[in-house]
Amino acid sequence: MGQLIQATCSCSYKEDFYIGSGLLSSNLQIAKTMVDENTLDQMEKWLEINELKNVKAEYFLASCGTCGNITSMPQVTLFSQDIVKEFKSSCDCGTNYHILEDVFKKCTPCPVCKENLHFEKTGSWD
Repeated sequence: MGQLIQATCSCSYKEDFYIGSGLLSSNLQIAKTMVDENTLDQMEKWLEINELKNVKAEYFLASCGTCGNITSMPQVTLFSQDIVKEFKSSCDCGTNYHILEDVFKKCTPCPVCKENLHFEKTGSWD
C-alpha cells in the first residue's frame, strides 16, 4: 500500500504525491504505463535479451537538481535469473531525478520560491 503525501509552502505552492506501491506493483503491463517513453524503450530492449522472472514498480518522492521540479518518480525494477535492473524516468528538462530521503526531517526547497517545504502524510492508496 502506498502513501499520499502533500507538500505545501508559504508561497501557496501545494502538491499531492503518490509514494510507494499499490496492489498491482508486480504487473509488468501496469509498470510499463508508469514510465516515460525513453525509459519504456530501455525496458523493452532489456526484456528482449533477458528472461523476466519478476517486476516491482513503485513511486518515490524525487527532485530535479537542475530545475527544482518535485515529482512522484516511478521506478521499475526488473528481475531475471541473475540480473536486477532499475529503470527510472527523467525530468522533462532531461536531468535524472534524485530520490528525496526522509523529507519529514530534511529541508527540501520549494520549486517556486526556494523556501523550505512542509510535508504531511494525508492518506493511503492501492
